[in-house]
Order: sequence, then structure tokens, then C-alpha cells
Amino acid sequence: LNEMGMEGVFDSFQVHVLQPIAKVLFPTEGGSLDRHHSFIVQYQQGKDLGLDMHTDNSDVTFNVCLGREFEGAGLTFCGYMGRAKHRHFTYRHKHVKGHCVVHLGRRRHGADDLTSGERLNLIIWNTNLAYRNSNAFSELQRQQRYEREAGPPDKVCLSYTHDRDYLKYKEKPKAHATMTRRAWCPPAFAQHEDADSTGPSNPLPPASGPVTARSGEVGQDDSGKEGVK
Repeated sequence: LNEMGMEGVFDSFQVHVLQPIAKVLFPTEGGSLDRHHSFIVQYQQGKDLGLDMHTDNSDVTFNVCLGREFEGAGLTFCGYMGRAKHRHFTYRHKHVKGHCVVHLGRRRHGADDLTSGERLNLIIWNTNLAYRNSNAFSELQRQQRYEREAGPPDKVCLSYTHDRDYLKYKEKPKAHATMTRRAWCPPAFAQHEDADSTGPSNPLPPASGPVTARSGEVGQDDSGKEGVK
């Protein structure tokens, strides 16, 4: 959208709306937002139905549901990249028109398949240059700060694109038959200790999830930190 002449609009939106929210919810990554990349995603029958598990090239992501009428197409969240529960299920969000989900870019998530209708979402990736110049960010990117996995991955958290062990737990998805894999996860040194003898686990959903933006409510992310909904 920046390339379509809307960069100035989103500059102002970032300063006056997104920055205050991000700073409260995520003081480290969202303390100062300097750049943004905004785009629209569309899911529709006959086109893309969903999106494989991934992390964003952002520090803080705002995901706004614009509509239209649709069924399915939820947003499934797992853990944070580099953490022991990176590939463990935490929360499934049901999109509602006019609602916004706010989460860290390094949190693994994926779009569940649409079953009918059409869904449009505005995605705003925000970058904090001070955070990206920090040792914490550098160590995570270089896999110098990467915890050993707590156990087998949950099936819903597996990524065909990124996970080296995907085919050990699930069959190759038909929708991705021609997809190029860039499998790297988990790094060999971070694979769970019983990786050769176990399959994926099937957890019960937890009570809390990522923060959703809606005035007058309070929610929590998976660290237990309260934030404005």
C-alpha cells in the first residue's frame, strides 16, 4: 500500500494510533516504531484458502479483519521463535470484521483454511530500528539464543515450508505440491531430546491468547502480560 501512494497515511496512523498501543503491549519490541509495511491479504474459494505456519518480518504486527462474509479462516497461534514451546499450540483466534489482532512478529502463526465466502485483512508490519540493533535481536537471528524444544511439536503448529521434520509427522499437503521448501526449523542443536522416538502432541487449548484490539476490554498474551483489547 505504501507503493500505491498511501505511505503518508500509514506514517500518521503509525505515530498516532499504532505506536501508543504497541508501546503498552510490548515495551521492548514496540517501544519505538520507525518503519512499516502494509498490505491486504485475500482468502477466497478458488484462490488461496489459508497460509502455512510462519513468523513475520516485523517486530509488531497489526492484523485488521475488513470482511467480507466468510466461514472458517481462523488464525492459529503457537509459540515464539527461539523459545522451547515455539511449535506448541497456544490460541486460535476467530476473525470478526472490525477487530484487530496485535502480536509480535516472531510469534509463529498461520491462517486456517477458508471454508466459504471471502476474507480480507489489512496487515501492518512495524519495525523498531533500536530493537533490531540490539544484541537480543541479533542473537535470535543468528540462533545464538535458541532454546531446546520442550517436546514434540503439535501438529497444528507444523510448517511445511520451514520445518525440517514436517514429513515425519504429517503427509505432504496437496495444496503445497509445487511449493519450494526452505526448511531449517528446528536447528539441529535445538531439536527436542526424544525427536527420534516420538510423534507430535495434542494439547488442550489454553485460556489466553494474543491481544485483540477492541475498546474497553482487557486481555493477555501467552506470557500473562495484560494488554488493551
